[in-house]
Amino acid sequence: MRRAPAALVLLCLLLGALTLAIPAAPSYDPWSWLIWGREVLRLDLTTEMGPSWKPLPVLLTTPLALFGDAAPYLWLVVARAAHFGAVVAAALIGLRLAGRLGAVLAGLLLLSFAELWQVTLLGNSEAMLVLCVLAAVERHLAHRHGQALAWAVAAGLLRPEAWPFLALYALWLLIGDPRRLRWLAAGLALVPALWLLPELWGSGSLWRGAERAQAVGPDAPSNAARPAFEVTRNAAELTPAVVYLGIVAGIVALALRAVPQTAVRPVAGLAALGMAWLALVAVMTELGFSGIERYLLPPVAIAYVVAGVGLAWALGSLVATGTRSRARIAVAALLSLVAAVALVRAGSTDWPPVRDSAERHDDITWELDSAIARAGGERRLEECGAITASYLMVPPVAWTLDRHLTEVTPRPRLPGAILRARLLKRYPIDPPPDALEGKPGRTQLARTESWWIEGVCAR
Repeated sequence: MRRAPAALVLLCLLLGALTLAIPAAPSYDPWSWLIWGREVLRLDLTTEMGPSWKPLPVLLTTPLALFGDAAPYLWLVVARAAHFGAVVAAALIGLRLAGRLGAVLAGLLLLSFAELWQVTLLGNSEAMLVLCVLAAVERHLAHRHGQALAWAVAAGLLRPEAWPFLALYALWLLIGDPRRLRWLAAGLALVPALWLLPELWGSGSLWRGAERAQAVGPDAPSNAARPAFEVTRNAAELTPAVVYLGIVAGIVALALRAVPQTAVRPVAGLAALGMAWLALVAVMTELGFSGIERYLLPPVAIAYVVAGVGLAWALGSLVATGTRSRARIAVAALLSLVAAVALVRAGSTDWPPVRDSAERHDDITWELDSAIARAGGERRLEECGAITASYLMVPPVAWTLDRHLTEVTPRPRLPGAILRARLLKRYPIDPPPDALEGKPGRTQLARTESWWIEGVCAR
């Protein structure tokens, strides 16, 4: 049994490595974490530009920077391995609360969560956060409170929404045994230290990350007339019919007292955690934070696990040993069929956008090296002067040219080179083609399927 955790980690890493066969590349935030990891390794951290600081990803990308150009691929392996780890954690919770059937259904349901896969394939950290939250819950159910706290601290190093739950859990542990004060205090102190001190180092401000988190886009729910309502509506739309079916089936089984009584409180607690997390995101959105879809993935993932347990309860009670009948078996078969149809229908609509987004990121990102080579290489671009790129493409350009994020600007500066691209098909090409209109010395340096490099060069 002691070897089981190591074997699961290796299995998840292997599966993560196998997913590199799926076309995809890191998106804006992961590229920034990779750059910051490289800069930490060089003791030259600059965080004045880019997304909000996240401690745990940079703690991982820093050693990955030792592998040079392989670091982006290795990060994708880690991010996707974390996704499989979240599925394992969901299955283990299902096993504890609803037996083997619960393990299978909770794991399979979370594995089918297309929106979570969409961000995972691009190297984002939401699946890592779901892993930390579910692993903390599972370790608590196993009465391994120290390990549960460690996972909760890891969640706190990924998202601020985890902080209130971490604090409450630490308080509960302290009330249970005051002798835990020393290591509880150390664990809690680690969270603000790793969030704030690197920002002070990299930008000169403790609060740069908080300020950046409130610089929201025009489509963010925080700009809606009723932000909290918009967040709740988005969460409801993210949740497919099969999850609602599983939750209702579990409630019915609970009402019929066809569930193990020892599992009722843990499942209620898990459901309460998901609803409280969603409420916290809604409140933060009212206060000016963006409330975008990615922030809703943890509570929705919790709903998937609760649904898997609920389905297992319902199906288990219908075909329970000693009470089998044709009617019960028919109802169980019908429930399974409805769940399967709902899952397939959700997959047929949810997965094509996932595939298209992954392929587009793959095409545009890995074509960058070729475009720069056609333009005459990095030295030619440096001779031109300032480097300009689309806002969303600043991090991959900065990584490729081995620059700080602040050394690639989204606003054209002359003399210099402009690297234009269209990240998604629905987006306009950026910077716009008329950015150099009428400028003397305007030269096309390279043109590929995804990139258009022009310059007004100093030399």
